[in-house]
Amino acid sequence: MAASIRNARYFEIEYFNPLQNGKRFHDLLDCFGCELASGYQNIAADVPQWRIDRCISRTWLRDDYTFTKEVFSPYKLPLLVEHFQCAVLLSESSLVFPPTRRRIYVFYEHAARAIRETGRAFVPSVASLHDTAVAAHDTMAAALYRDAIALHVPVIHYRDTLTGNLDALRELCDSLRWSQLDSDAAAARLFATRRLPPGRESAVA
Repeated sequence: MAASIRNARYFEIEYFNPLQNGKRFHDLLDCFGCELASGYQNIAADVPQWRIDRCISRTWLRDDYTFTKEVFSPYKLPLLVEHFQCAVLLSESSLVFPPTRRRIYVFYEHAARAIRETGRAFVPSVASLHDTAVAAHDTMAAALYRDAIALHVPVIHYRDTLTGNLDALRELCDSLRWSQLDSDAAAARLFATRRLPPGRESAVA
């Protein structure tokens, strides 16, 4: 997607994830969450707009990027749309779990704890780490979807990027309404690079 946006300067990991952006670690940890004991609450915590504004002025506005992804902030879309042109990519849990990297489980375990402790929603405490992760994922995805609809932010469902239908992918890219995005080029790249989740090829029609 970034390669199909004119003059995009892409921070290729999660810019606002403190663990992925060592240069801005301390400023980001003030608002954004990660798996650290000192930061997991921010995955779900209420953060006032002024703190997000200050954080962005100290980080993003001092760097030379125009595009990134952010996967650790499912409750911050209302704050982020004040600064960015956003789109939401959602994946159902059956296409996420079991993950290819155990670190994914670690994130969702901390996310479940953050959701419970900050009172965002009820996430059951269950014996299985897998079930806890799925419950946290589904809770956050539902909240993110509700915010996206309320804020009129375009939503892409990951399943729809895997179908292999080039025309459908072009329509999907057009739905983002990003004037800088070359939908034909983006659709072609999505078509050429789509990756079916290991062992779940039959789950995608």
